[in-house]
Formats: sequence, C-alpha cells, structure tokens
Amino acid sequence: TLFRSATPSYSHTFIQGQRKKMAADLTMKEFYHSFSDPRTATKAFLHPESAFLKDFVIQPLEQLFKAFDSCGVKGDTVLGFGCTPNITQYLAVSDLFNKIIVTDYTDRNIQEMEKWLKNEPGAWDWSHVIKYACEREGGSCEWTEKEATLRRKITIILKHDLHQANPLAPNVLTQVDCVMSSGCLEMLSSDKDMYIAALKNISTLLKTGGHLVISGFIECTFVMVGKHKFPCLSVDEKFVRHAVSECGYEIKSLEVIPRTENTLYSVVDAVAIYFLVACKSKDVN
Repeated sequence: TLFRSATPSYSHTFIQGQRKKMAADLTMKEFYHSFSDPRTATKAFLHPESAFLKDFVIQPLEQLFKAFDSCGVKGDTVLGFGCTPNITQYLAVSDLFNKIIVTDYTDRNIQEMEKWLKNEPGAWDWSHVIKYACEREGGSCEWTEKEATLRRKITIILKHDLHQANPLAPNVLTQVDCVMSSGCLEMLSSDKDMYIAALKNISTLLKTGGHLVISGFIECTFVMVGKHKFPCLSVDEKFVRHAVSECGYEIKSLEVIPRTENTLYSVVDAVAIYFLVACKSKDVN
C-alpha cells in the first residue's frame, strides 16, 4: 500500500473490482491492432489540459533527464520502442545521440509519428512538452530549434514486434548504444515470461556495454483509452529488478515514483511508474 491513494472513494476494493472487469478474450496484439484512432490516447493523456500530463509526460521526462545526467548515458545511436505516438522519451536524448531510431507497434501510430516528423498539416502539437524540455535544460535554445533538432536526428521510423526474435524484422539493425522503451513491456506482454522474453529480444539490438533505459507502470492491469480497455501486465519493483538482471544487465538506477493523479483509477489503475537505467554486461540466450 506504499504508493496507493488514500482517497476513500477509490479504495483497494474499488481498484480490485475494476481489475476483475478487464476483458480477457483478446490478445494484446488484437487489442492494439483493432484500435483505430491513436489521437484518442494523445488527447486523453498527453494533451496540455490532461489530468495525467504530470504523471505521463512531465514526470517521465524529468526522470529521463535525471537518469541520463547521473548515469552518463550517451553515444552515437539510440533505438526507442513505443506503443503510442509519443515523442516525449526522445526529447531527453536529442542532444546526447547523433542518430535516433524510432519504432512503434502499430501502423497507425507510425503514420501519426511520420506526420509530425514531416511537419505536415494536422500533426499533433507537442510544443507544450518541448517547451518544458527546453526549460529543464536551462533555456539554452528556443523550443522550435529543439523540435527541429529532434526531427533532424530521427533517421527512420520502423514497426516493431517485441515478441519476435528480431523485433524489427524484416529489417536487420546493427547493435546500438542505447535502447529505450516506455510502457511497451507491460502493455504488450500478457504474462511475466513474455515480459522477460521481450526484454531479451530487444536486448539483442544493444551493444555489450550499452545502456537500457526503460519505464513503465507499477501494479497496473488496464488502461482505458476512450471506450477501449487495454490490458496491462501488473509488475512490481522486485520483478523488474529480477527481469533486467536475468537478461544480462547491471542496474545503475531504478526509481519508483508514486502517481500524483489519485482519483481516476477507473481510467488507469497503476499506483506508480518506474524508471530504470541498466548497463548490458553480457548476451543472454
């Protein structure tokens, strides 16, 4: 109960009741690929007026900046795994890496990201997040300049499937200096064995000595996006440590941050978000 809200109307009993209602008749892949409008998620969680903006955008970006500062993560190429059309995690690395490879799980999300990358009319407006990133970095540049830098460094956007031995098949990628993932391992795995297997798969794309930077939900079983209820694998800090160590990493930093939005547990039942940086010490089959 360390990170659970004390609000009486959203008690442990209420949260457990919500979890029991989660649909179990579709696989993770079917849930994601049947979802037609990625804008629904961005409007719900990433909009400037969203109740979840601090937990899902500002706090993760702050933690990423801290992690990169304290752990000395940098290099030539960073590879990011996503399951929403969200540029937040890439803002933290735009000045640390020369090349950024973006991947996502669905074609629709990729189309949305490409629309922003090409600066096409109707692309999602990320200015509120980019402005925060500039402020966090001391206001050394205009937000439009940082946006242009990020666009320039994103070399390609690919489709991924974490549960394939080569998550980027049919593309073959040279191992990179850093692999990032935000929410993918929990949202795209139906059990803990799948989580570990997916982590091993993405680890094949990382150089030995390179860094893994991941974030995700603690004790979350679903996320409501509009009328769609997306299942999520519930994990805790102990399991995350075990999974990362089993996949050949030495953990350099692991922070668990309680959620600040403490009323809308019927939308997302996570109690906290974790942020981890680890160094790959060996290959694991």
